[in-house]
Amino acid sequence: MPPEAPSSLATLLFAAGAVVPFTVVLVCFVVGLVKR
Repeated sequence: MPPEAPSSLATLLFAAGAVVPFTVVLVCFVVGLVKR
């Protein structure tokens, strides 16, 4: 197993953890604008 694999996996998990809440906030914001 190459040493890059765990760190890249951690990076992917960190990116997902950072992107998911941002996406949820963005979707809620767009829905709020559309329903206004």
